[in-house]
Amino acid sequence: ARPMTLPLAAEMFAFLVAHNLGQFRDPDWKRLKDTKFIPIWTPAGKEMHAAPKDLVLYSEAVYRQYGPLLDYVPYESASSRPSAPAAGAPSAPSSTPSYPSSTHLFFQGCGIPDFPDDERIVLGLIRNYQRYFQAVELDAYRAVLVHISAVLERLSPNTRQTLKDTPCFLAVQTKQTGLAKCEACVLVDNQVYFDMFDPLACPRDNDLESLYHKLGSRFLSTLIKSMWEVVGAPRESPLSREMQGLIQERKALLIYDPDTRTKKPALKPDHDLLLKGLRVVEVEKVIKRLTYKNKTQEVVQAAGFLGDEKQTFAAHKPVIVISSARATKGAANEIDHNSLVLHGISRLLTELLFTRFKHAEATHIFFVLKNTLTALESEGYPVTAIQRAPTTPVVAPKSARADDMGG
Repeated sequence: ARPMTLPLAAEMFAFLVAHNLGQFRDPDWKRLKDTKFIPIWTPAGKEMHAAPKDLVLYSEAVYRQYGPLLDYVPYESASSRPSAPAAGAPSAPSSTPSYPSSTHLFFQGCGIPDFPDDERIVLGLIRNYQRYFQAVELDAYRAVLVHISAVLERLSPNTRQTLKDTPCFLAVQTKQTGLAKCEACVLVDNQVYFDMFDPLACPRDNDLESLYHKLGSRFLSTLIKSMWEVVGAPRESPLSREMQGLIQERKALLIYDPDTRTKKPALKPDHDLLLKGLRVVEVEKVIKRLTYKNKTQEVVQAAGFLGDEKQTFAAHKPVIVISSARATKGAANEIDHNSLVLHGISRLLTELLFTRFKHAEATHIFFVLKNTLTALESEGYPVTAIQRAPTTPVVAPKSARADDMGG
C-alpha cells in the first residue's frame, strides 16, 4: 500500500479517535510504536514517515530547546515555529500542514510524549547527529553530550551499545572539530604527546572525558609505545653519584605522605626492593623513541631507563641513565642541566615506585629532591619524623614477579 500523506493521516487519526479508539488493545498500541507510518516534516520541509517511538509532539518550547535533534509530530500550531530558535535550528516552512488537536488521544495511545525523556533524546542524537551538528553551535551540541553523560547509566543496554557504535561524538584534530565514535578518540592525559602526534581526541572537558571513557575511549599515554635508547657507554660520574646519593638519602621522603606520616597507599608492593637496587649512571645522550600508530618521534631526554624495564624491575635492579650536559644544552627556557635531570628522575621514580603514574607524585618527588633538608624543614616538612619512621621490608610475591616478567 502507498504511504499516507499527512493530510490523509490527519483525517484518519481524527476518525479513529472519534469512532474506533476504544477497540485498540495494548498489543495493538505496542505494534504501532515500532511501525513507521506517521507522516511528519523534516527540517528541510520534506515529508517522511516515522515510528511513534522516535517522535515527540511538536511545541515551540520543545523545539526551542532541542531544535533538529528530535523528530516531531507537527501537532496543532506547528506552522508557528520560531524563525530563530535558541538551538540555532532551521524552522520548517510555514505552509506545512499539521495534525489537529482532535488527534491527540491517538498520538498519546501510540506513546508519543509532549516532552522527550532521556532515552528519546539519545535516540534522537543517534538518528540525527549529522543534521544537528550542522545546524547548531558547538556549545549546544556539547550540552547534549553532557546531558547524556549524566544519564548514561539509566539508558537501556541496547541504546548504550547503539550510542557507542555511532560516530556522534565531538572529536578534535588539527584544531578542527568533527564527529567520530568514542573508541576512535583518545583522552588527552599528556599534552606533549597530543602536540606531537595530533591524534583524534575528546575535547578537554571533564564531563565529556568521563562519557567517552565509559564508551571506549582510551588515554593517549597508554597508546604510545616508547623505547629508551642511549648514546655512549654507561659510566659513573660525579653527577650520577650525586643523584644516586640524593635518592638513597631521601628515599623515606619519597614514599611517605607528609600529612599522615605513613606510606602512600598507591606504592608498588616491592617499592623498597626497587629503591634498594636502583643505580644511576651517565651516558652521552638519552633518547626516547615514541610511536603512535604509524608515526614515530625521537626526543632527547635528561633521564631515562636502561635496558628492558620489565626485566630490570622484576629483578629489582633498575638503572636510571642521565644525559651529559652537552645533550641538554639549549633546552627550553634555559633550565640548568641539574634541574632537567631532577625533573626526569622524578618522573622515572614515580613510574618505578607507584602502581600508576600521577603528575602530583612526580611533583612531590621533585620538590623533595630539589630542596635541601634544611629548606624542607623550614617549609614545615616533617623530615626528621619521616626519616625516623620504622621501615618494614616488603618482598614481592613470586606470582607478582612472574607477572612482571610476562609469564
